[in-house]
Amino acid sequence: MAAIRVPYRVIFADTDAMGIVYHANFLRMVDLGRTEWFRKYSTPPLAMFLELEYCIIIVEAHLEHKKPARFDEPLTVEVWLNQKWVRSASIRFEFRIYGGAGEICAQGYTRHAFTNRAGALKRPPREYIESLRALALEREYKDHG
Repeated sequence: MAAIRVPYRVIFADTDAMGIVYHANFLRMVDLGRTEWFRKYSTPPLAMFLELEYCIIIVEAHLEHKKPARFDEPLTVEVWLNQKWVRSASIRFEFRIYGGAGEICAQGYTRHAFTNRAGALKRPPREYIESLRALALEREYKDHG
C-alpha cells in the first residue's frame, strides 16, 4: 500500500491577482505528486514512455477547493492510487493538498487512461496492472484519514 507526500512551496507564478494559488496550479502540484509516486513505487514516467511505449493521459480531473493557499506558503501534496479504480486500461489517483498548518487546501482525483504514443488505448500487461493494484489504497480522498 503506497501513498506519497511531496513538499511544495508556493511560488509567485502560482498565484493570481488576488494573491492566492490559481486553481489550475493545484493540478500542476498533483502532477508533481503523481510523477514522484511512479518514480518511487513503479515505473518512472519517462521510462514508461521510452522503454515500454505507454503513456498515461488524464481523461478526467476533479478538484475541490477547501482553503486558499498563498505565495510562499509551504504545502504538502499527498497522492495515492485508489484500489477500486485500478482497471485493465485506466487508473485513478486521489489527492489532498495540505497547507502549512495541516489543513486541506484542495482535494480530488485524476483519472488516467493508458495509451500508446499515438494516443490509442493500449492495455498494459496484466502483471503490471496487478502490481499497481497491490500498491493501491482502499481510501477515498474524502475519508480524511
